[in-house]
Amino acid sequence: MTAVGQPKFIYELRSVNFWTLTPDEQKAVRRKFTSFLLSLPEPVSFRIIRDSREVDVGGDIWETPYTRFFVTSEVPIDSSLVLLGTKYVRVSSLPSLAAASVLPRMFIDPESNFVQVYNVCNLSGSLYTGFLNSLYPIAHEVRVDIEPVDPYEAASIAKKHSLSVGDRIISREVEGRARNELDDLEYRRALLASQLIAAGRDRLFALRLNVVLRDGSLDGLREKRRMLRQVLVGQLGCEIDNPRYMSLPLYTGSGPGYATGRWFYATSSTLMNFFPFAGLDIIDPDGVTIGDNRQTGNKIVYDFYSKDNYNVAIMGSTGSGKSTFIKSVMSRLVYQDDGMLLYVFDAIVRPEYSRGPDGTEENSFAGLTKSYVHHYRKDEGAGLDPYSVLPEKRMATDFIASLAKIDSEPELYSELAQYEDKVSSVDELLNATRGQLQTRLSANLKPYLFLFRGKMDIYNRMVFVLYDIPDPKTRDAAAFLTLSAVWQKMRAMPASVRKALVVDEGWAFMERDPDTGKMYFPLAVKYVPEIARTARRHNVLFLVATQMVSDFFGVGDNIGPGRVLVDNCATRILLRQDHREAAETLKEKFALSEDETEFIIGASPGDGLLLANEGRVPFHNSLGSAEKAVFTTAPKEVSV
Repeated sequence: MTAVGQPKFIYELRSVNFWTLTPDEQKAVRRKFTSFLLSLPEPVSFRIIRDSREVDVGGDIWETPYTRFFVTSEVPIDSSLVLLGTKYVRVSSLPSLAAASVLPRMFIDPESNFVQVYNVCNLSGSLYTGFLNSLYPIAHEVRVDIEPVDPYEAASIAKKHSLSVGDRIISREVEGRARNELDDLEYRRALLASQLIAAGRDRLFALRLNVVLRDGSLDGLREKRRMLRQVLVGQLGCEIDNPRYMSLPLYTGSGPGYATGRWFYATSSTLMNFFPFAGLDIIDPDGVTIGDNRQTGNKIVYDFYSKDNYNVAIMGSTGSGKSTFIKSVMSRLVYQDDGMLLYVFDAIVRPEYSRGPDGTEENSFAGLTKSYVHHYRKDEGAGLDPYSVLPEKRMATDFIASLAKIDSEPELYSELAQYEDKVSSVDELLNATRGQLQTRLSANLKPYLFLFRGKMDIYNRMVFVLYDIPDPKTRDAAAFLTLSAVWQKMRAMPASVRKALVVDEGWAFMERDPDTGKMYFPLAVKYVPEIARTARRHNVLFLVATQMVSDFFGVGDNIGPGRVLVDNCATRILLRQDHREAAETLKEKFALSEDETEFIIGASPGDGLLLANEGRVPFHNSLGSAEKAVFTTAPKEVSV
């Protein structure tokens, strides 16, 4: 049995959904890839390999195929990989095949699969950036070997090539034959490449491209061979070959030069078309399943804690599947890490997380995640005194001034501020003040006193039921103070502990008084985004959801209070939008294409568009059988 040796240095990289990026984002990807190529000290190989893995979908185990992306080298290339701008990890080995027996046109692996390797023996001029992706659904492996050419040798090679093409054009003219447009184009390219290489502004590489086909039956292998020819020969104009008894050396890369595939010379500008990491699947090694990829049919396995920040913004109208998505993802995170802290602010229209379809807490999200359900009761108090739960005394002053409606009265506000260092509770403040200030405080703080008194025990997992409080301003005050109290708890915990803070109906923190048009708590506009900016430092996943897109973002030049918050989210999820105005706001904000805009307008419940650094992926939130019974109002449905 013939086995394949392993390279010394193997790196696994995340893919980029290149075609769903905006034009500016695509240009940035190309620039980074070119910088990577120009920095290479030694030969490297890109190995794009088809694999599969088990994923957990709410307790149900699924097998999902996916494409893995590797870069290998005989020397460390970490400093070059950094220039790609994508995540990577060093691994100990590559998935590889062995040959149990060898046939003239193929070999058979130990699992009785037929393996056939093709070498691209002639490249066309119609290649485009990311063209290799068209091979991934067909091939078991696509291998691109790249060797930097010594600069002095490169200048000589480039010059000789341009002269050779020029001589070919002159010969045609001498013989009286018509000029060949392809020769003219190749000459202009060769001349430009020669000039750039000579000036040190470009670099020359040797390139080899091999494609590995693998199937359990000969009929299946023939179909893949037909599809490969259709793409490479029919669509791209390349030539491919599978010489007799060459599949094994083409696969292992061992043997005489003629047996391991033809090499080509290419500049970095040409190699840009060979950008290999343009995948449609998102499979993060330590992620959780968040849905089915509408482009590939495979599961999306997403690691929120591996992104630039851990913040998530979800925007969807009523009935779009927003709460169901949050419940499924957060419960899977808890199942993955039993020591995780979790705090959820329940929806304000009806309890979504504290009650299940049968109306009980036991068969709810809270019950499934073992979260304590906290109710706000006037006869018990809530233990949310501003002087205790807000991080600064001046914030407590501003908050109380908003409640007492004296924030726009300088004299009363200044008098209130004088008590910052003299009192430690609202009750002490009421006893210490005199005159008009005391009158205003006593009258206007009365509806909120139950929030300030009593005690709140903060457990490691909690669901806060804001539905208990019918008055919008009192409810928003409770939410804001609770958020601050929870934030202080999370900041005090070790950074090694994973934490999550979930706010369903995040617009409530930035709600406006319908009578005055002013925000209830202007303080929230600064404080909540500050949490988002610093959450990663404390290992906190901060998730905010809203259905009030236009109010949250604002329209046109009128910047809404939530825009800064969403700008600090590395992960954005767009669900169905019932109103064209909301969809147009999202289109402008995220540079959505027309197709993407129409998708979120016509999306079914559970359908959404994931916007991440890896690209944009349409998905459907599929639930496990146990999740359907707890997270949906109609268990026969996948999403509600």
